[in-house]
Parts: sequence; C-alpha cells; structure tokens
Amino acid sequence: MNEIVRHLGEINSAKPERFSKRSEASLLQEKPLEELEGIFVSKSVELLRHPELHALVDEGKVTLGMVKPNTYEGKDLPSDDDEAVQQVLSEIEGVFFSIPVEMTPLEAEEFYMPTVEALRRTGKEDIAESIIEFTSSSPLTVFLKADSDNAVANWRAQMGPTRMEDFTKPEHANTLRGKYAKETGNNIVHGSDSIESAHREIYLLADMLENRLSRSTLQIT
Repeated sequence: MNEIVRHLGEINSAKPERFSKRSEASLLQEKPLEELEGIFVSKSVELLRHPELHALVDEGKVTLGMVKPNTYEGKDLPSDDDEAVQQVLSEIEGVFFSIPVEMTPLEAEEFYMPTVEALRRTGKEDIAESIIEFTSSSPLTVFLKADSDNAVANWRAQMGPTRMEDFTKPEHANTLRGKYAKETGNNIVHGSDSIESAHREIYLLADMLENRLSRSTLQIT
C-alpha cells in the first residue's frame, strides 16, 4: 500500500487544470501535452499498471467506476456537465483517483467488448452500436474506488440496476441511477462487474492514457 500512496502523492502534485475539468478533455486528443500534463499522465499510467494496485483489486478492495458522458442530461443535476459530474462523485465514498477521458469509437468498443460481442451474437447490433456511439460521444470520467471488502459488489449496489424498468422501481430510489438516470441509454454510471473486469478495464485505461502520451510531441524522460 505504501507504493500506491507514494504514486498518489506524485499524481496529485502533478495534476494540471486540464485534467480537473472533463469539458477540456477533448483537447487532449489534439493538443500536445505540456510538461506537467505529461508527467501527470505518465504517473497515472504507472499507478494503473502497478502490481500492488492489482493485488488490491484481487482482494476486493479496489474497483473501477465511470461517470458516463453527458451527465447533465440526468434528473435533478446541474446543466453544467462538470458540475453534474462533481455532484455524482460527491456521493461516492472511497474515490482516490479520477481522470477525464474522451474515448475514440475503437476504444469504446474495446472497453465494452464483452457486452458488445454478446449483443451482436443475439442480433442486437443496433444496441451494440448505440453503446459505442454514446461512450465516444463526449468526455467521461473514470475513477478508482477503494472499499474495505467486496468493492465490486458494493459499488454496483450503489449504482443500481442497469435498465430503466428496474432502476425506476421504488426500492432503487436511493441508488445513483434511481436518483439521476432518465433512461437505460444514459444510466449515468458504470462499474466493473467482476474482479476480472476491473483488472481488464484498469489496464485498458492505462493503454488509452499511454496512447495520449505517444501522440503528444512532448517526450517524457
């Protein structure tokens, strides 16, 4: 855990303004990273691939979550997307790392590949494509969340059911989706559905950030 704490200290000290507002995350696709931004991304990649982090995932003490694009479209949320994201995040305990990312369609497809493949196998290509299109439509916020135990199950319980016909039921009124989601297509939040998925999605996030570094003209030494 000491290595994780050290990495977090380095990341937080290097976090630049462009990584505090996801409304600016799209800029990271086009503009070269400045020196501090490059350091922040590099340190983030180190954290996401750190063996100690993945050991905590195996122990059920860390999982991955996401606040999906266009959060402001939810119920009872601010019209400013950054403010809407902060309102949702403020209700989630244990978040120790977050970063805004704008996924490309290929990255979105890879991130949701198990779901996309299952939908395609059952002839639901239109739903698969809508997931890819929505996920890559604008910036989202990915985060890591710590828990004392059963991190995956506890986070998914706080999220609420996936489908509107379920999360609108009275018994789910206090979940995040029950409070804020209007429809299945934008149900506000995502969470890894297993320890294996958490590992996979954390590594995919590291790959995305590393790709941002490789596209940048800044050379991190």
